[in-house]
Amino acid sequence: MGDGSQTGAPSPALATKSPCAGTDTQPNRCMAFTGTTLIDDTEARLIEHQDHLFDWLDNTQRRVRWRVYHDGPPFFLLFGRFKELVGMKYRPISELAHDIQHEPADQAPEVLFIEPRYFDYFWSDAPPNCNHPLGRVCDGESFLHRVYTALTSNPEKWARTLFILTYDEHGGFFDHVPPLPIDNLVPPRAKYSERFTTTGPRVPGLLISPWVKPGSVFHGHLDHTSILQLLAEKFGSGPEGYSASVTHRRNQEQGIRSVSEALADAPALRPIPTCALRACPPMSSMKRQPKAPNERAFQQAALELLNHEGLIATGSKYPDLIGAPLTPAP
Repeated sequence: MGDGSQTGAPSPALATKSPCAGTDTQPNRCMAFTGTTLIDDTEARLIEHQDHLFDWLDNTQRRVRWRVYHDGPPFFLLFGRFKELVGMKYRPISELAHDIQHEPADQAPEVLFIEPRYFDYFWSDAPPNCNHPLGRVCDGESFLHRVYTALTSNPEKWARTLFILTYDEHGGFFDHVPPLPIDNLVPPRAKYSERFTTTGPRVPGLLISPWVKPGSVFHGHLDHTSILQLLAEKFGSGPEGYSASVTHRRNQEQGIRSVSEALADAPALRPIPTCALRACPPMSSMKRQPKAPNERAFQQAALELLNHEGLIATGSKYPDLIGAPLTPAP
């Protein structure tokens, strides 16, 4: 599964478009949540608004019910959708299991977004569980165990559920498979002018569902926009019904395909495997001042959310944000 927005030749580290510019977290997330990107790097900033997956789901022709469950501030904070962030569509991860078990099907969300506690959230004593170095693997795996246990706790809902686990980039590890060549269009208002030329290094992607043949491996070409194709098939007019930019990637000779092509024609209902969770040992606090650009972006977004929505609304929704350093990073 390609990360969706990397450029250049394969490399043991990050594939780049020039000696001083490469793409990573922020543009890759834009590809995943919008189908394109106006930026090609990660900086200490709010990400400029563009048509978002949430807008697509909310469209009056679709009105797809969606919800975000988060452990700590979600990445969507960086898109500056402040009013939305303090609304009912965002809930703490602690409510996921209860909602899965008890919420009526006709009221439950049709699409869930589940956000871990990010390493970039630097002012918290709680350990990150996003599987980002330098965070511990056990914390990330414990978070996934918690999510999987919640999703499978209602067998009737689980029979209609597809759990997609993916990452925004490859983590700098060497891959012997070169990225696919692809011609990605530069969108209007983009902050760059040189087109992306490859899909980027592969990133891990897991499909967990009764709709997946046990132990199977899909060998087609996927990237983050493959998930948008799947949503367009489920709730729209078909895999080419999401946006022109997503369809352009699908129509390439290499063919970025839909996640649906990795699914079976019918669910295979079988006993849900269970595994006891081993608790992670205590760890010392990783609280620190912001260093990396994405950490400073989280700080800026947190302060702006407090300014826009006030201490009461923000604090009741994201109590950890009250501890955000009040001086923006230079």
